[in-house]
Amino acid sequence: MVAPPPTEPLVPASIDTECAVLGALLIDPSKVSDVVAALKPHHFYLEKHGSIYQAILEIDKVGGSIDFLTVIRKLEVEGELAAVGGPDYIMGLFDAVPTAAHVDHYVEAMLRLASDRAAIEIATQAAQRAFTSKGEALQWLVSVTAEKMTEFIGGDDGPMWLDDATDRVVEGAVDLYSRRVKGEVVDLTTPWSELNDIIIGLLPGDYVVLTAPPSFGKSTVVHQIIDYAAKSGHGSLFITTETTADSVASRQLGKTVQMSPRLIRAGAMSQQGLSRLVSMKDQAKIGPVLIDDKITSFDQVERCILQARRKMDARGFKLRLVVVDFMHQLTKSGHGENRPEELGAISYGLRRLAGKYGVALIAVSEVDKASYATGGKPGTKNASGSVKIHYSAILGWTLNKLDDGSIEFTVDKNKDGPGGKFILPAMTRNAPWFGQ
Repeated sequence: MVAPPPTEPLVPASIDTECAVLGALLIDPSKVSDVVAALKPHHFYLEKHGSIYQAILEIDKVGGSIDFLTVIRKLEVEGELAAVGGPDYIMGLFDAVPTAAHVDHYVEAMLRLASDRAAIEIATQAAQRAFTSKGEALQWLVSVTAEKMTEFIGGDDGPMWLDDATDRVVEGAVDLYSRRVKGEVVDLTTPWSELNDIIIGLLPGDYVVLTAPPSFGKSTVVHQIIDYAAKSGHGSLFITTETTADSVASRQLGKTVQMSPRLIRAGAMSQQGLSRLVSMKDQAKIGPVLIDDKITSFDQVERCILQARRKMDARGFKLRLVVVDFMHQLTKSGHGENRPEELGAISYGLRRLAGKYGVALIAVSEVDKASYATGGKPGTKNASGSVKIHYSAILGWTLNKLDDGSIEFTVDKNKDGPGGKFILPAMTRNAPWFGQ
């Protein structure tokens, strides 16, 4: 096994630090979510380290497992394996760092060095230009500094060629098709075939606004979706502003052991009931679901998603679904007393997070009570507080309770396809995670 070279360059750079970052990500792939926003491939001094990091990012983006074998395979497919030093070099990165615990510090050190190199490059070019530019050097310096700062901070996140995006979509479709044929892709679908037929399941980046009046079954619907996703092996994050984690767990337990959730939480059951509760608790567990009942502002949501990704990765799951129940309890800094604008900003922000982290995100909203009281039907456009909630949604779902207790489920917005409606049977307390 060939360890990375210890020789340090004369310019501001640390080969050891770069190797430590890569080694940490190979040791603990969950750390990728911690560094991806700040660290870009061009921040590495050695081009081959940037190539290795790029391979790690691309594997993570499609939800693949990150280890030295998958990275080697990715680089081999891209024709870059020999250029980075071959398999021995990749495996040698494991020896560069004993633990991934301090990867944040390594990244900070790398970014400081990268910024120093950028400053040296600008200063050198400015000095050269000052001798030949006939008084235009200062103007050039201001312009190029701004450009360089954008490049340094944003990396490749600036404008891209539409033709390149077309190629990327086709390549992604080919890859997914190939994996699907091999049985490697498990779709994130809902419990209802009628809905799946309309939307073709929930896709990464989908932002869904679920709208209905109070007590029309909104929470019940999202709980059933989470339950179904978890039993299919998909990781889910449930952000609730309406209840507590203990209350949700009690309802799930109550459904399983046929006992009142309130009775469970009070510990007021019989000895026989207690024995049944203890012996059947594992049957109530549904799989990879994380719940957070302490989120109060939009600014906390992204951090919660990152934490959820790390916890899912640590147990071998992929975070696929995020549910916010419900968004109207969230606040967002900087909007003062303009609540409609605040809700609109929250909704657009949630959509951005869905795309950024490649998850399907369902935000529960409520219908404007005034419009519903005057005889209007529930709809995403009537979401309380702001019409911007409707416009920000990729998918808009609305619920309407019928006279027989059944629920009319309407897809009233589908940005990439048709709408439609179907009937859910009357919801009872036997439904998973019964909600109000």
